[in-house]
Amino acid sequence: MKTSKFYSSVLIAIITISGLNNGNAICQTGLFAAADKMNVLYIGVDNPVSLVVPGYSDDHIKAEINNGSITKTGGGKYNVRVTSGNAAVITVSASGKVIGSAHFRVKSIPPPVPKLAGKPSGNFTKTEILASPFIVADLENFDFDLKYAITSYRFTYKNASGDLIDIAGSGNTLSPSMLNMISSSRRGDRFWIEEIVAAGPAGAKLIGSISIRIAS
Repeated sequence: MKTSKFYSSVLIAIITISGLNNGNAICQTGLFAAADKMNVLYIGVDNPVSLVVPGYSDDHIKAEINNGSITKTGGGKYNVRVTSGNAAVITVSASGKVIGSAHFRVKSIPPPVPKLAGKPSGNFTKTEILASPFIVADLENFDFDLKYAITSYRFTYKNASGDLIDIAGSGNTLSPSMLNMISSSRRGDRFWIEEIVAAGPAGAKLIGSISIRIAS
């Protein structure tokens, strides 16, 4: 699976800081850091970073990080990976001289929320499920381009006799037999989508369940 990368570009430059305070971070030794996404690095994924020091060519610039690893990829671009903690400092030097440092918060990727037809759980109409029978892993309030792919799940239905019917599903779409059960269900019937497995940048993991009550 192709792993999505984060794009938290950081511009680090030597500037005259006298009288300057426009909301961006002014760091040590005259270093000015302006970063997208609130200067956050996320654990377990590549965080692409751009480093620029005016007056110095890229091959004379060196960057180090005190928590994790930073790898130059060329053209002023770097990949940063952090594995733990809640803070990291990138220190930049040029031609052997330390220019300054920029401070970042370190965060875990928020847990994805499983949703069906755009909803996590609760009352569903048959119409909305049949129109959009797709299970997704939603990273709520998370701006980066990171995707999880649903690989498997279990679909459970309690029939009129009180028996539980359990069906294994693959991929992110309810099967035709599952949709037939939804279509023939009545108001108040209950369904559950459980043991949902999603594949992400750190591998596959269980992400929770969806409880469905047919409203109409």
